[in-house]
Amino acid sequence: MPSQNHLPSREEVSAWLAERVARHARLRPQDVEADRPLTDYGLDSVSVFVLCGEFEDRHRVQVEPTSVWEHPTVRTLTDLLMESVAARDTLPSGTSGGDL
Repeated sequence: MPSQNHLPSREEVSAWLAERVARHARLRPQDVEADRPLTDYGLDSVSVFVLCGEFEDRHRVQVEPTSVWEHPTVRTLTDLLMESVAARDTLPSGTSGGDL
């Protein structure tokens, strides 16, 4: 697990997300298209909840599952996740970033 202070690259987040989507859809990560809706891969509210929890545990940011439906592709969700991690790193020590 990366440290809380690690700012992942866009490529790392995108690859992590594609791997999680692929695992859910029983595909290879390279078969997950960045601009294809996540619902096309069978993600539902339960799988999105798990996905958000895994990202939160990994990067110590809170991601609301409803935000996934507003950012419905690997590309747009990667953008949101990158913003949340960057915002976490601009907060004073000991504070929380709140909900996305």
